[in-house]
Amino acid sequence: MNFDVKGGAGRRGRGGAGGYTVVELMMVVVIIGLGSVVAAGTLMQSRKTGVLIDATREAYNIFSMARSRALLRSHAVRIFIDANEASGGMRMDESTTTSCNDFPSSATDTAHDGSINYGIMRLDLLSSRFRPISNNVVYLKTLKVGGATQTSASLCVNRRGRVLVLAGSAWTTLTGKVQLQFQRKEGGTDAGVLREVSFAQGGVAKIGVGKP
Repeated sequence: MNFDVKGGAGRRGRGGAGGYTVVELMMVVVIIGLGSVVAAGTLMQSRKTGVLIDATREAYNIFSMARSRALLRSHAVRIFIDANEASGGMRMDESTTTSCNDFPSSATDTAHDGSINYGIMRLDLLSSRFRPISNNVVYLKTLKVGGATQTSASLCVNRRGRVLVLAGSAWTTLTGKVQLQFQRKEGGTDAGVLREVSFAQGGVAKIGVGKP
């Protein structure tokens, strides 16, 4: 039996089926590196958008919970909305009676044991939860009550589910709906789409994509 010495393992070791060249290995490393960069960028963008969606959902939850508590507990529930970018957010309080004028204050909520229903639910847009990434900020860009732009608003959902708006010192029936538009800023510039939460008469909340 004869063996062909010229065509054996030595040739495969120099780039044939049995091994890889240095150039091929470098190309694999480069491809993996590029894939990692793209994946990291996609993950970061997804996280930034996710924070905006979280803020929108939390606002929706506050509206929905206000209506549920008012109907189930037969107490008036107040929602305070602050559209100031430097202090923006929402807070939900429960009245001690069926009246929209009997709400507790932070000064009386000293025990923090749930006996005084002040700040039952909150949306604090200045917290680290909504600013986990440097130069990425979520803020309440627009607040409209009955079609009119406001910087703040106090709403009351009574025990029948009707929505009232504080105008001066009196509560009046909401005409139309309340609209909140959340926006994300990246490096001081608006980025991405607007996310909107609306709250109509009767306590019906909806979520969607807003228009500038």
